[in-house]
Parts: sequence; C-alpha cells; structure tokens
Amino acid sequence: MAIIIVGAGIAGLSLAVGLQRAGVPVTVVEEREHLDGGAGITLWPNALAALDDLGLGAQVRRTGRQVSAGTVATPRGRRIRELDEADLAAALGEPVIAIHRQTLMDLLVAHLRPGTIRWSAPVAGVHVAGGRTLVELADGTELAASAVVGADGIRSAIARTLNPGLAMAHSGFTAWRGVAAVELDGGGQVWGNGAEFGWVPLAQGQTYWFAARRAPEGQDLGPAAELARLHHDFGHWDGPAADLIAATAPDGLARHDLPDRPLAKRWHAGSVVLIGDAAHPMRPNLGQGGCQGVEDAAVLSRLLVGAADPTAACAEFTRLRRRRVVGVARQSWFLGTMIGLRPHAAASALFRASSWLPQRLLLGQIATVASADAYQKARR
Repeated sequence: MAIIIVGAGIAGLSLAVGLQRAGVPVTVVEEREHLDGGAGITLWPNALAALDDLGLGAQVRRTGRQVSAGTVATPRGRRIRELDEADLAAALGEPVIAIHRQTLMDLLVAHLRPGTIRWSAPVAGVHVAGGRTLVELADGTELAASAVVGADGIRSAIARTLNPGLAMAHSGFTAWRGVAAVELDGGGQVWGNGAEFGWVPLAQGQTYWFAARRAPEGQDLGPAAELARLHHDFGHWDGPAADLIAATAPDGLARHDLPDRPLAKRWHAGSVVLIGDAAHPMRPNLGQGGCQGVEDAAVLSRLLVGAADPTAACAEFTRLRRRRVVGVARQSWFLGTMIGLRPHAAASALFRASSWLPQRLLLGQIATVASADAYQKARR
C-alpha cells in the first residue's frame, strides 16, 4: 500500500519527493485544484541541509539567490543591527537562499511522477478499520494506506482528528506579502510602531517583501486598496518600502490574518502522523515555518524508508522532532510578541537595547535555530 500524504504544500511535497526517490509508493491528496505558491520564501541553511538529504539541495541553490546579509533599522533610519554576509554564512554553514514560493513548488512537483498528486480531493477523515488505515475523501472514496501523513497546514483536518477541539484564534496581527519588479543588492528589516517591514532580493530582478502589523481580522479591502493602505502605513519608513509597494501589481499581493494555534499535543496515532504547520504552526518572525516543514520531511522520509513498522517510525519522528521544534516555535512567538508590544515605546526601547548585544552572541543564537549543524544534530 502507498503512503498517503494529505496536503501539497512545501512539507508534503518535499516528503513525497524523498519517499518516491527511495522507491516507496506515495500518493498526495490535495483539496485545491492547482498549486498557488504565494510570494517568496527564505531557506536557511538548516532547510538547505534537509533538502540535501532529499536530493534537492543543489538544484534549489542554483535556482534561488544567495541573500546578502542586511540591516535591521527603525522607521526613522536608526541602524539597530548590521549583519555581514561572510560572518552570517560562517556561523550558519553557508549562505541563505531566497526563492519564489511558486518556483520552489514547481521544482518539487517536477521531481514527482505524473499522477502522484490527486487534485480537488478534500479529506473527510482518517480511521483504522480491520487493521488498515483508511483515508476517506469528501466524495466518499476510501484510500488504504500503510501510513498517513497530515501535511495539510494550520487548519489541518488530520490534526483535528488526532486532537479533537484543537483551538485556533486570531493573533491580532495581519501579514502582507508581495513580489516587486525591483532589483536590490541586499535584504533588510525595519521594526517600529508595533509593525515590521522586510525585503529579500530574489532572482531575475525581483524582490520579495513582507509587512506585518496589528489589524482586525477579516478587513481585507481588496488588493488595490490594500496596497494603498500599505503605502500610507509604511511608505514613509526608512528603506525601500515605498518603492517596493508601488512596484507591486495587485495580483502579486497576498494578505493573511495570522492565526495562533498551539502545537498539537498528539503528533501521531498508530501510523498516522503530522508534519509542518499541521503539527507545529509558528509565527513567521523567524522565517522558520517552511524551513521546519522541510526538516520534518527529510527526517520522516528517512525513518519511513524501509521501515518494517510504520507506527514505530511515526513515534520516533515525534520524539526527534518535538524536542527540536518546540524551542523554535517559542522563539518565533516571542519575537512576534516583542515587535507588537504595547505601548510602542516599550518595543522601541527593547529594539534599541538589542543593538548592545555582541554580534558573536547574536550569530550564535541564530545558529542554534537556522544552521546546517542545528539540523544535523536534531535529525539523530
């Protein structure tokens, strides 16, 4: 029987590639009709090392663009931190890579055999019957599996099956992401007034940018009006925010109200297991959501390949990954909370104080999360 992966996001597709490369039958079921990759993603060396284990690292490095280390500043232009590219790469093991999400998703799909992904196939539930694990689709179809992997995101149906009553609430923040036809040399972030704006150069003369601030849930005005509002809120900030927003087409903007959902208490039950945001959603502030999903995929692929007992493999995956991910999720939450701290003057004071932290200590802290070595230690 095939291993069934629910969800064709970055984690699910990465896992499918790893399993299929090793000769394991795999089917991906996805409720959407097609891929929608969104804006950009930053792949830190921990994710690149995991992609190496999946046989994808070299191609991703060639396709993406190395990120020049940049600055962290206040809206008025005061430099809080300036990271040197060579120092950052030395601490992490190699440079960071930025890539358009759609490009990454297309690359992953290209490594799968035609027919691996079953589109427009929402899942109604998963259950065990007669010693078999069954995935029930919304149209009533039942698919038998040797193992089922819930890679279906923060609103995961599989996570709710394993964790009835799993709560989710609005974090109080909204994020905007876009890709602009503007070429910049380096990346950077601006923090202040309970908000942030950041940018990362991509290949082919494009730049991925992101913004976040406190905003009520469900207030989407439509892309054109959202861009106008973003220009009002961030256009006067120091840095390229005004140019990037102005150069973004309405169909190149994505707006997301950021939900908060706790890590799932149960990551596996028998041969059913959760990965990525389904298991451990996290705030975007560390840039580790997708990276940790790729780590999950590499570790679970290794454990499932040749496993005589998928249930034991799922249990070992949970043991290995929970100890790694909990700390990363907490740091992401802390940083997001600090950016949105009220009153804004308190957040500004904290940011200014952070400039006193020695560069060596900061790089060491980043390395515990995002270095290639951090992944290698956590995969054992």
